[in-house]
Amino acid sequence: MLFGAVSLGSCSNNDDYSPKFKLTFNADTLRLKVGETATLMPQDLPEGATFAWNIDNGALASLDNGYVTALKAGQTNVRMTAYRGAASGEAQCVLLISEFNKTDNIAFKDANLKTLILTANPNIDANKDGEISAVEAETLTQLNLELADKGAAPANQIVNKLDGLEYFVNLEELNLRNHNVLNASVVSQLTKLKKLNLGNNGIKSIDVSKLTALTELKLYANPELTKLDLTNNNALETLYLQGTSIEKLDLTGKKITL
Repeated sequence: MLFGAVSLGSCSNNDDYSPKFKLTFNADTLRLKVGETATLMPQDLPEGATFAWNIDNGALASLDNGYVTALKAGQTNVRMTAYRGAASGEAQCVLLISEFNKTDNIAFKDANLKTLILTANPNIDANKDGEISAVEAETLTQLNLELADKGAAPANQIVNKLDGLEYFVNLEELNLRNHNVLNASVVSQLTKLKKLNLGNNGIKSIDVSKLTALTELKLYANPELTKLDLTNNNALETLYLQGTSIEKLDLTGKKITL
């Protein structure tokens, strides 16, 4: 009589046994300068999996659903842990942050943004090298890149990413109406802003808690924007939120024109 071979290699008498699945990021190592941002994307994330993000040292960088902002020079790790049923997986990226020299040129992730800034403000390029350094960016207090008609605008005039604007630290007015901006995290670093217009983009969330000088905020026609915290924005006078999905808003103690 012949008996088939039976493998018991996959069995375990450990009640705590949990299967693992492979999970990686789009980068094993991420090199940023202070102030720069990047997005980490998980690879091979199982459909229906739940996940959580974590950073070892939050003093070096902030982390918002994979969106990393470098705050201080140093090295730390960013992790994402995912779960699907009893199985789990973890991805890790080493984050290396160095100091930023203000004479260095800003690395814009959206070439359209740099081109539009240079076109609208040619004098910002003091050394005429076709680039914008952090020192040059600090000379600008107003930036108006509004489009009259997004539907009629050519692709090279539409801004999708704001990375690089964090160096325009003296901006008091910013108008990016009618573009395709989805992530507005960079704006939270522009603490001198008094007027901000991001109407008719694709913004899902925005943090204006540090923008305490804001007197005018226009976020209309961003249908996926569901919440807004204005607790710290006591100087706010004008607020446009038509066409958003915000249902509740605490305006206690504020004199705002809607």
